[in-house]
Amino acid sequence: MTTSTVCIPALRRELRAAIGDRSKMSKLHSQLTESINHSYGEERAMLLKLRQELKDALNSRVLDNW
Repeated sequence: MTTSTVCIPALRRELRAAIGDRSKMSKLHSQLTESINHSYGEERAMLLKLRQELKDALNSRVLDNW
């Protein structure tokens, strides 16, 4: 599954680009979840870490709006 490993840096760049846009971040969360469901081992661990970063960004964005 080297294709997913290659995508992780691209997903990280996409996360940085989407920080101000909640809908893009939500879509990226769905993509990450799907990738996690189809991955194993170290690749899965990296994707889980990236998804946690995305969740943290989403939560901090929600709190900023309050």
